[in-house]
Amino acid sequence: MKKTVFTLALAAVFIAASPAAVVDFGNVSDWESSTFTLGGLEFGSFTVLSSATGGGSEVDASGVAIKGEVDGDKVRLYFSGGWTADQGETVDTLINFDVTSLSAPIVGNTLRLDAYGVTGTGRALITENSIDDMDNIIANKLVYSRPSGVQNRDTADYSPGQMHVEITKNVFVGGGTDGLAHISGFSQSFVVPEPVTLAMLALGGLMIRRRR
Repeated sequence: MKKTVFTLALAAVFIAASPAAVVDFGNVSDWESSTFTLGGLEFGSFTVLSSATGGGSEVDASGVAIKGEVDGDKVRLYFSGGWTADQGETVDTLINFDVTSLSAPIVGNTLRLDAYGVTGTGRALITENSIDDMDNIIANKLVYSRPSGVQNRDTADYSPGQMHVEITKNVFVGGGTDGLAHISGFSQSFVVPEPVTLAMLALGGLMIRRRR
């Protein structure tokens, strides 16, 4: 009987940790005055402000697509758009949105450049701040590709965990004097501990000890 219960406990853990299919949420413009929920997190209040110089093309809210998936304790959003700058051009876009947890506190956040490229003096980068309910910046991140090097992933922990954060990110591409730069995709993962998984793991450990 103990062996059967332990097997069921492990099965529950594996099911809880299995990634879900990628969900298409349309464009950012669809969520400026409404919200969507994914993996126990509610996303909403999206805004996009964009500017361009030197003949570059602005990227507005209808030009930024969102998809999402749940992967274990991570809730991941994928953003795609057409940030492109030729020689002498810049494109600068500010994206803001709110994240509210409907279950456990959010304890971490990872930003990643997924599809990008630069040549010559071109630069492609994203800066980001996480802001709590008291308007304090509790985390900041930077990912980039530029002549000095590449950092395509940055992670920050929230300590203490947060039930609500405002995310503000600045997406920038510039061609410089003799280069090109583009960003067509980036992703963001929020870490939320899974109470069911943690409980089942603890139960499994307890059963192992009892069996011994």
